[in-house]
Amino acid sequence: MKISFIIPTRNEEKRITGVVSQFAVLNDVVDYEVIVSDADSTDRTANIADSLGAKVCVDTGEHKTIAKGRNLGAKMATGDIFVFCDADTLLEDPMRLVSSIQSVFTDTDLVAALPRLAVFPDERIWKDRIFHTFFNGLIRFSFFIHAPFAFGQCQIVRASSFRQIGGYNEEQVHAEDSALYKKLGKIGKLRILKDDTVLESPRRYRQVGYLRLMVTSVYSIIGQAVFRRNVLKSWERID
Repeated sequence: MKISFIIPTRNEEKRITGVVSQFAVLNDVVDYEVIVSDADSTDRTANIADSLGAKVCVDTGEHKTIAKGRNLGAKMATGDIFVFCDADTLLEDPMRLVSSIQSVFTDTDLVAALPRLAVFPDERIWKDRIFHTFFNGLIRFSFFIHAPFAFGQCQIVRASSFRQIGGYNEEQVHAEDSALYKKLGKIGKLRILKDDTVLESPRRYRQVGYLRLMVTSVYSIIGQAVFRRNVLKSWERID
């Protein structure tokens, strides 16, 4: 079982080394590849990724969304399982996550899985603990009632299933991650990997704030459900 780690990027030269290098522990143990799908960065993101041995593809088009970046990376990928990781995330234990993937995806009816989410331990504050406890619980409940809600920081998808549903909606500027899992849930089983965690930077929470982030997200999701279109013109990029 080959695993493709697909990382969409845009001006992430400060973080890309850590994100790509974390997979080195898998060398000579796991059949894997790392693909960096870059949105035509103006810094050295693509060059650094290439020097670290990642496969790099660059989107030079005018219309760019993270969904388009993920799809572009998936077109280059040759793995049986796609693991989409954001450029400001780290896997708590890459080897353990891979072991979980290899175990659960022996079930041929399983089309996608999702780990738990937490903030980097050295940057974690009480607000992060409260939010992520609620957030992870909400996601588990949504999977239980077959109305999946999913975050995009780390999405694990069977490659054949991803292609079957046509990948991410490239026109969707927000909640494209949940939309993907809703489509996947119609063709197979979804699973939460409760013993595996992906760690994220709190930079969006610090700059935007939890309240504003939740209000904006709810507004976007309701707008898409009611009006069937993006009510947000873009999803704010955080440096």
